[in-house]
Amino acid sequence: MTAPRSSAEAMPLDNVHAELAITDGAIALKPLRFGVGRGRIELQLDAAPAEGGGLRAKAGISFQRVDLSRLMGVTPLGEGQGAIGGSARIETQGRSVAEMLGRGDGAVTLGMAGGNLSALLVDISGLRLGNAILSALGLPNRTRVQCFVADLGLRRGILSTRTVLVDTEDAVISGRGDINLARETLDYALRTEAKSFTIGSLPTDILIRGPFRDPSVLPDPVELGARGGAAVGLGIIALPLALLPTIQLGIGEDNRCEGLARRAR
Repeated sequence: MTAPRSSAEAMPLDNVHAELAITDGAIALKPLRFGVGRGRIELQLDAAPAEGGGLRAKAGISFQRVDLSRLMGVTPLGEGQGAIGGSARIETQGRSVAEMLGRGDGAVTLGMAGGNLSALLVDISGLRLGNAILSALGLPNRTRVQCFVADLGLRRGILSTRTVLVDTEDAVISGRGDINLARETLDYALRTEAKSFTIGSLPTDILIRGPFRDPSVLPDPVELGARGGAAVGLGIIALPLALLPTIQLGIGEDNRCEGLARRAR
C-alpha cells in the first residue's frame, strides 16, 4: 500500500508506504515508511503469538534526516529547526505495549543538527518539567542547539546512557543515568559545561529523579558548592566525546556537529 501524500493538515507526513504479510498468525511489517520533508521514518516489525499469551516481537525503526520543523509544526509550540537521524531496535515479549517496553532489549541512537533546546524539552517532557530543567541548568528559555547526540542501550526495560551530549552556542551539556521503562521512573543527571570561563561559576549535576508523571529536578546536594566541580565535569564529558566519532547519526552532511566531533578527535 502506498499513499503519495497525506491530505490531513495535522499530519506532518508527505507519503506513506506499507507492506504487510500475515502467515499462520505471525505478522511481518516490512516496511512501514513515512516521508517527512526531505527525510523519512521507516519501521520493520516481526510479531508472533507467544507461549502463555501475548506477543513476541522484534522491531527496528530508522530516522533519516527527519525535518524537526515539520514535526514541531503540529504541536502547540509550532517551532523548531534541524534534521533528526538515528535508529532504535527492540526485541521483547508481552501482553501490552507497556509490558513489552518494560521487558525489552535493544538500543536507541539519535542525532540532531540545529534546533531549539527549549522547544524540544517542552515538547518531550511537558511545560513544567522542561522549564524546570532549563532553569536548573542555567540556560535561557531560547537556547539554540548546534548538535545533539544520544546513544542508549536497552536491557530488560532499562535504558542506560552510553552517550548524551548537547552542544549549544554557550555550553556543552552531558547526561548520564538510567530510565526504567518497567517502573516508569527516572534516575538521571545532567551537567552544563560553559564554553567560556566565568568567575564563580562551577558546574553541578542536576538530578532528575522519580516517576515519569512527577519527577523532581534538583542540584546534587553532595556536589553543590564543591570547589572541584569543574574537574569532575570535564571527566564526565571526556568519555562521551571519545565515543562520538563511532556513532552513526544519519543526518547527512551537516557541519553543525563538526565542532563536537572535533573536540572528540
